[in-house]
Amino acid sequence: NKYIMGSGAAPGADSFFAKEFIRFGGDPEDVYHYSFKGHKGKDSKAQGQIVTLSPQQLSRANLAYEKASERLGKKPRKVDKRLLKRNYFQVLHSDGVFAIGEIQKPVGKGSKVKKEVPVGEVKGGTGWAIAMAKEMQGKEIHVYDHKDKQWNKWNRKTRRWDKEETPKLTNDFAGIGTRGVTVKGKGKIFTKDMKQAITDVMQKTFGDPIEKTSSEKAQIKAEKQKIVSTVGSEK
Repeated sequence: NKYIMGSGAAPGADSFFAKEFIRFGGDPEDVYHYSFKGHKGKDSKAQGQIVTLSPQQLSRANLAYEKASERLGKKPRKVDKRLLKRNYFQVLHSDGVFAIGEIQKPVGKGSKVKKEVPVGEVKGGTGWAIAMAKEMQGKEIHVYDHKDKQWNKWNRKTRRWDKEETPKLTNDFAGIGTRGVTVKGKGKIFTKDMKQAITDVMQKTFGDPIEKTSSEKAQIKAEKQKIVSTVGSEK
């Protein structure tokens, strides 16, 4: 079966999903990172193709953005809305969403910890993609909660998360998620547990990684250079 991956070229989950997908036999030509002109924070080493969305294309996500905003109870001011709208395209073209993130848990009365989003929603920018996917029918949604170190699948009937074993990829999947956890003095760190969660999905789907021949490695190197030059031309 042919597999196609959609993502966003961000450091962390996006880039590692692409790296592992290709390491396990995926074609770099079948990895699509959705972006836009002036997109800051892309990982120049992300493997795959950069799809640059026009302002007109991004505007198609306006309704989905508003619905996600209502679901999450957020109206971001400091975040570039284009980043959140491009998430729409990551999930729109997928039949399954696989994400690394953190699901909001209930908070006890009197707790000093405040809820970022309603219980059952996913925190951070990843939560916008998940919220949009919940509004779309026929898509599997899987989230690896890095706090619990547990994969969860969204149950559309009960509207709850069910714990699950490592899932298998769908054929047209979105591989997305957090850039990492903040470590004092080190910035964002994409942890070993997060990486292992992605590797486990690839292993369960494809079996052992495929060793590349020297010619294939040269082709991948050329592909990386192509991505770097594409990103550079967008600045």
